[in-house]
Amino acid sequence: MIVIEKQLNTSIIKDLGFNKNQLIHLSVPPEMKPFALKMELLKIAEIQQVSLSYGIPGKLAATMEKCWYVAADSSFLPTFGISLLQGRNS
Repeated sequence: MIVIEKQLNTSIIKDLGFNKNQLIHLSVPPEMKPFALKMELLKIAEIQQVSLSYGIPGKLAATMEKCWYVAADSSFLPTFGISLLQGRNS
């Protein structure tokens, strides 16, 4: 129980490298046309950013030869507040 409590406290306090506040994660089936949904969500004034991805930080979607990754559009990094150390976001 102590170990679980420490892990939970660490995940709440520690900087995880992304902004986890005021984010909503929705699982959308492909037949719902995710790109069309994204465009409709962006029309709502209270919504600042929308990103499409297969996975989110902490819940990775796929693995390929011992390499975990998240497939995402170019809005992913700004939406999560993730800074690139090198390269470009495109």
